[in-house]
Amino acid sequence: MCLPAIVLALAVWSSAPDLSGPMPARPDEVCVVCYGTVGSSGIAYLLNGVRYAVSKEEAPLFLSDPQGYAKRFDEHQRPRMSMLIWSGGLSAFAVALIVAAVRKRRTRQSTG
Repeated sequence: MCLPAIVLALAVWSSAPDLSGPMPARPDEVCVVCYGTVGSSGIAYLLNGVRYAVSKEEAPLFLSDPQGYAKRFDEHQRPRMSMLIWSGGLSAFAVALIVAAVRKRRTRQSTG
């Protein structure tokens, strides 16, 4: 009879987010709720070790469901980051091909 209560208490305790803050945010940080810049009055929270900036006006909304807003924000931001990494990798590959072609051409010109 006591075991189900303990299991339920552990489930609730383990799903509770580790939230700390508020702390000052940098004005150029992106708001986790509205995706705009937070401005000079922005605040930030640490949620499970990850920093999220929030416009001061949006803070109550964020605090009503911090994990939900963080998840949506991460999903929204991740495609941009992977696209930058992918395009950066392609750019580096293209530069390497150009450098190799130029060196090969110079080598041919100097020997022949």
